[in-house]
Amino acid sequence: MNALITRPVNEYFSLSKPVVFWKLGPYPIKFSDSLSGSWGFSKIILDKKDSLFKTHLFECDTDIVHLYLASSKNLSNWTIKRLLKPDDFNNIPWNVPDKNHKMKIVFFGTPSFAATTLEFLHLKGHNIVSVVSSPDKEKGRGKKITPSQVKLKALDLKINVKTPISLKNEKFISYLKSLDADIFIVVAFRMLPKEIWNMPKLGTINLHTSLLPEYRGAAPINWVLINGESESGITTFFIDEKIDCGEIILQEKLGLTEDTTAAQLHNILMNKGSDLLHKTINLIEQNQVNSINQKEELAIKEAPKITKELTKIDWTKDAKNIHNLIRGLSPFLSEKENLMDVSICPSAWFNLKTEKGKILRVKLHLSRFSKHTNNKILSIESDQKSFLKINLNHGSIFIEKLQLAGKNSINISQFLSGNKLNEKWIIS
Repeated sequence: MNALITRPVNEYFSLSKPVVFWKLGPYPIKFSDSLSGSWGFSKIILDKKDSLFKTHLFECDTDIVHLYLASSKNLSNWTIKRLLKPDDFNNIPWNVPDKNHKMKIVFFGTPSFAATTLEFLHLKGHNIVSVVSSPDKEKGRGKKITPSQVKLKALDLKINVKTPISLKNEKFISYLKSLDADIFIVVAFRMLPKEIWNMPKLGTINLHTSLLPEYRGAAPINWVLINGESESGITTFFIDEKIDCGEIILQEKLGLTEDTTAAQLHNILMNKGSDLLHKTINLIEQNQVNSINQKEELAIKEAPKITKELTKIDWTKDAKNIHNLIRGLSPFLSEKENLMDVSICPSAWFNLKTEKGKILRVKLHLSRFSKHTNNKILSIESDQKSFLKINLNHGSIFIEKLQLAGKNSINISQFLSGNKLNEKWIIS
């Protein structure tokens, strides 16, 4: 590594706030009143009380830096990732193993949501003997062969990982049997054949991102928001013959706002779900599970897979319904931060015809609902600087974040600075 600048860490003490870093590695530490060790990921906060350590920060031409420590603890060469703000740590479940778990677990999962859960359970000390994920796939314009996030995480944690094309492959089935696992854990994975989910002695557990029996299906995070629900939650349950219909073990409720996006709910449930699954495993391990049957009379709303047809905005609908669709498909955590490569956030879109007849395909990432409208449906109001309002049935929509085809996402001020709208522009 080529260091461009080398400075003692006490030169950072002039900052008004502590310097906070994300710590990678098996033995992270936290600096506060004194040096202390802990398992799992942790934040490192450097403040004036740490000046007794001979510490230097190396700034590099990449987003990776190294912190070298010289102390009585004989710690050295700690790897630290990019500089973070304290707010970045608000929803991260800092992990400390609470005991030495003996029960053997096989973990099934594919996307980043499941990778976070896998890491959490591993850092909590659960005995994950193997991981099963999807095969590597072509990705991006260059069609580069890319492993799943769960596979990458398993390799990073040095856990044996299998990526079978067919879950009914005889060699794969024999491999699972040879593990003699106590339970299987499933998070965001494909449907398992009965021969697999019926294999472990204590059953197969699934983590579902809704309050079952409501919103069974592939896309509960999206549909909860699209339908304008005021609460959602997370459920652990035993897998059985019917999809998402097994006995419920634990549930946790979560309140929603009128502006919660799919990306925000994804991250909240990812962290809450990891902890709920940890508690579920503990209950099973302690033989304290009191599972309950799902009440079929409550299974009214479903969560089918999101289709391309659904993502197209129907401007004849009420303004509130359109706003809910936009946020229910939005990949944005805030105006400046979005989730990358998360398939559940495809974004709503529409066509915008310019004065010259050019049709722009526009993804709408963030919007704001207003009860006020001029009753001229699909008429556009704008000051040409800071806002763009679309009048609709029973209210209006303010566009706040959008993306033209082939371009980067921009806020409405950036869009208006390069486009002067008038009554000849048409929305469809």
